[in-house]
Amino acid sequence: MNYSEWHHIAHQAAIGDITGAVELSTSAISQSWQLTTNGGQQYWARTCLARHQAVVECEVENITALQKAGMKTQTNVLRGKTSKTAWLITNWQELSQTNVEPQQTLTELHRLHSQPSPRDAYGWAHANDINGLVQSNHWLTDWVSFYRSQRLLPQLRKAKENGLAQRFIDIMESLLVHHYESCFGQHHPKPSLLHGNLYQSPPCLTPDGAAFFYHPACYYGDAEVDLAALLLAHSRLALTETGTWNPALELSCEAQSRLPWYQLYYALVEFNLMTQQDTRLIAILLQRIQSN
Repeated sequence: MNYSEWHHIAHQAAIGDITGAVELSTSAISQSWQLTTNGGQQYWARTCLARHQAVVECEVENITALQKAGMKTQTNVLRGKTSKTAWLITNWQELSQTNVEPQQTLTELHRLHSQPSPRDAYGWAHANDINGLVQSNHWLTDWVSFYRSQRLLPQLRKAKENGLAQRFIDIMESLLVHHYESCFGQHHPKPSLLHGNLYQSPPCLTPDGAAFFYHPACYYGDAEVDLAALLLAHSRLALTETGTWNPALELSCEAQSRLPWYQLYYALVEFNLMTQQDTRLIAILLQRIQSN
């Protein structure tokens, strides 16, 4: 964006003149930035075209949900819109390069997952996005139907459009017809508030050792989804390079059989986001589902 647009945003946010804007990431819908003002303060920002203001409003709601659950996340949330740009600005958080261990993350996530659904159903008040990919959240009382219709099938359709090999499509469609419901059986989990994006955005450590959560894509669902995403974030390289899988957590046989289904969603998201489309993760997860 040009200086004039940043000037308008800084005026609306009342943070002083913006003297530096470093783009951190970009998606089909929005960009994230590290901002520096003339007073030396630093901020994180997300911007998108004004017509996509709902993206900003949704992220504010997701951050607020984490805050209410007592999670360490972005603070001093400001938002607004110019004639061209919808924007969100929060305080900048310095982060360590050290990974957060899964057990520490799960301890923190317990607070989030303890938040009950206001409708005793699975979903969210509106759609949200994962790095620009829309994630629908229509309320349903049946979890098995929700995950199939609003997670797996939309990403599978998009993967078809993006050129996923037909052999993978055939396997997935067959598994969804002949294996999916039998795997989940009578699984009716308590609708828990989820982060929803832990594979693409796992937590980072702050300098004082706290787990910092960011880029949530919240909804009410099965807490195992966050677990599956977290384990995949920590083990993707080992899984795709060596085929080894060691979650280092005690899980029931039933939960272990559901994990690859939950991880398949994130593998499809990754495929749909990537420029260089790597299908190794999809292939491995399909093999694991077939072997259960």
